[in-house]
Amino acid sequence: MKVAGILGGLGPQSTALFYEEIIRLAQARKEVSYPRMIINSMSVWDFSSKMKDETQLIELMSKGIAMIEKQVDFLAMVCNTAHSIIQPLRAATRLPLLAIQEEVVAKIREDGLKKVGILGTQITTTSGMYQQELDKYGIAHEELPARMLEPFDDLIFNEMLHGNSYAMMHLKLKEYAQLLHRQGCEGIILGCTEFPLFLTQQHVEVPLYPSTQILAASVMKHCLEA
Repeated sequence: MKVAGILGGLGPQSTALFYEEIIRLAQARKEVSYPRMIINSMSVWDFSSKMKDETQLIELMSKGIAMIEKQVDFLAMVCNTAHSIIQPLRAATRLPLLAIQEEVVAKIREDGLKKVGILGTQITTTSGMYQQELDKYGIAHEELPARMLEPFDDLIFNEMLHGNSYAMMHLKLKEYAQLLHRQGCEGIILGCTEFPLFLTQQHVEVPLYPSTQILAASVMKHCLEA
């Protein structure tokens, strides 16, 4: 079994959700086998102070990789925003580094969807990381205007990480998912690893593609490879 190296803590709640999904997947197997992994729980406050400066963000995440890469076989990051710099990070390590956008779009392709909506933070959405991956396969997409995404950063960093505003986040995500569905989207990408904490399939009719759980499934698959 391969050992996974996980860059987490960005934020802590989504990393916990990721690991809970790993446990669920392990217990669903005929022969229960929990994967080996090392989680580097990084400082979400260091991350938030550097996430708008690409050079500083690359330096921070590269240090996070360096702390664990000698002890693992492959890497994954439980944070969508960090994937806006996936290429320089891949170039900086000898190990395979999974890309959350590639895993999510692979699932969408598997399901045969022709048009999807993208729900993410302002940085993730404007980076084009999901749009570029969808464009590779001719999958149409819709995203919200930047002004509608602005509240998410505030809700995450100033409220959610302090244990507040869970209800407001749920209401916003449900409203926006329904809006994208009315615009013809056959599925909705939850392109922030915190979003599945607040919006699940029971809340909306349109199929959801929660990046946190999809990444967990991919990590589990890679761990089980010989």
